[in-house]
Amino acid sequence: MRSSSTASALRLLAFLAVVAALYAGRPFLVPVCMAGLLALLLGPLVSWFQRRLRLPRIPAVLGSITFATALLVLLGWFLVREGAVLAEELPAYRENFQQRVAALRGMTKPIADVSTKIEDVKRDVEAAASEPAEEEATDADAGAQQPAPPVDKAPAPEPEPEPVQVEPTLMERVSPFLESIATLGAVLILALFLLIYAPSLRDRIVQVLGPGNLSITTQALDEATGRVSSYLFTTLMLNAAYGIPVGIGLHLIGMPGAIFFGLAATLLRFIPYVGPWTGAALPILFSLAVFPTWGPTLGILGLFLVLELITENVVEPLLYGKSSGLSTFAVLLAAFFWAWLWGGPGLVLAVPLTLCLAVAGRYIPELSFLHVLLAADPSREHHTHFFRRIMAFDGDGARRLAARHVEERGPVGLLDDVVLPALALAEQERRAGTVDASRQRFLHGEMRRLLDGVLVEPPAEADSGRERASRRGARRIAIVPSDAPGDGLAARALGQLVARQEPGTVVLSPRRLVAEHVAELTEMDPSLLVVVALPPAGAERSSGLLKRLRARFPNTRLVLLAWSRTNIEPEPGAEPEELADRVVHTAAEALAAVRPASSREPVAHLP
Repeated sequence: MRSSSTASALRLLAFLAVVAALYAGRPFLVPVCMAGLLALLLGPLVSWFQRRLRLPRIPAVLGSITFATALLVLLGWFLVREGAVLAEELPAYRENFQQRVAALRGMTKPIADVSTKIEDVKRDVEAAASEPAEEEATDADAGAQQPAPPVDKAPAPEPEPEPVQVEPTLMERVSPFLESIATLGAVLILALFLLIYAPSLRDRIVQVLGPGNLSITTQALDEATGRVSSYLFTTLMLNAAYGIPVGIGLHLIGMPGAIFFGLAATLLRFIPYVGPWTGAALPILFSLAVFPTWGPTLGILGLFLVLELITENVVEPLLYGKSSGLSTFAVLLAAFFWAWLWGGPGLVLAVPLTLCLAVAGRYIPELSFLHVLLAADPSREHHTHFFRRIMAFDGDGARRLAARHVEERGPVGLLDDVVLPALALAEQERRAGTVDASRQRFLHGEMRRLLDGVLVEPPAEADSGRERASRRGARRIAIVPSDAPGDGLAARALGQLVARQEPGTVVLSPRRLVAEHVAELTEMDPSLLVVVALPPAGAERSSGLLKRLRARFPNTRLVLLAWSRTNIEPEPGAEPEELADRVVHTAAEALAAVRPASSREPVAHLP
């Protein structure tokens, strides 16, 4: 009990120390984080310059930074110019504004009168309660009273001279502006170097954070950067699209500076919760001074209400999907925390930083509570729970988890959500050397028992498969695993599902060489070939096998299952599209690909 309380106290002290360090390091950390976000946002543009224009990395980075700088300067110049024009026009609307204020006072006068009466009654009650009780005075007491000695009056204090108002100098006036320009310049320069040295920095971070667990560290870093980059790009597109109807609607209402307010609404939406309503408050308040009637003001209010309802309830769920993966509570809590810690910049950085914390909680056991608190649906990471049960030699717990998942998602969902990602994770750990041989054997044994128990029908051996295919007149489908141990189990699992629809399905042994596979397939003469390769670098590892199969069977349809939780592009140099007729990334897509063309139906992609 004492050790538990001591550990809790140490955790609390560590948390307070981290918060204090973040607060003290704000002048340094805020520009660094801003530069990191800008680098992640410009990363796809750099890749586009390299891929489409064939530019080296440094010219591509310089072009991206130049584009970003020019865009920021243009936006700043436009906002300052339009804001100055609106400020100059504001005195002309003073009479309208005074009339609006008077009308608002008249509308709120009954409430003010009631409040005044309540205050009067409250003061009367307090005065009655504070009156002193009547004292009984006696003649003896009155005679005993002695006159008070005279008190010397202190001289009246001399009035202090009024402070002299000193006009601020030119440097004092422009120093905040110069400080903002310097911070922006530092952010751009730091983002420039982050983009140039991104591959080297990534390798260094992986070596520092995970010297004994490189695969998990690499996966966590890739997921964090990918999710933050996806969130930033989606937010940029959504906010840009949001500002267009705002500007058009304000222009149709007759609002001066409609483009200015539309652009301001776009930029302010980058601030969670506070930003959208601040962007709406600016034109609403300005309309009070511009228009003599309430109609345009109510129209502007209705415009923003309709846009916010559509954006938050229709557009954002459709566009974001799982790009953020944070719960609403997490976003709200993050906005309060980072705004309290870093002010306005903290609001802009709240969601990206919280995304990184959620990913860290997913991959670091000591921080798992962060993933539970912040993730939108932490229970969906079934494969990590399954993998942890296996690594703890808890076969019964792993099978129970898989059985529940089959009831909810079916056999195909089991493959895509549990089996294939767990095998991919095991392969990463095997290559990194962080999983011992006993756990590897236990994992493979449990996976075989699980597949045979859940999917029931075992895959055909080569000889029996050929006999069954020829006897029933079925298509001859061969499923060929790549060179990794997990590829064989993945091929076995896929074969069990395909065999339910195609009796002539054959799963080749993962222990054979490529030449032996080619010889066996030559004897079988299949009508469809499916190559199974798991990450890391699944398509790259299988390129040699694909080349041999394509050379030997040029007229046979060839499908590559390069499993991935997202449909990522294939590894450079592997060229799987040129070697395979189709590349699929999930078991559901693979089942759709092996169906005959006459009987194929759309297969719903599993979330």
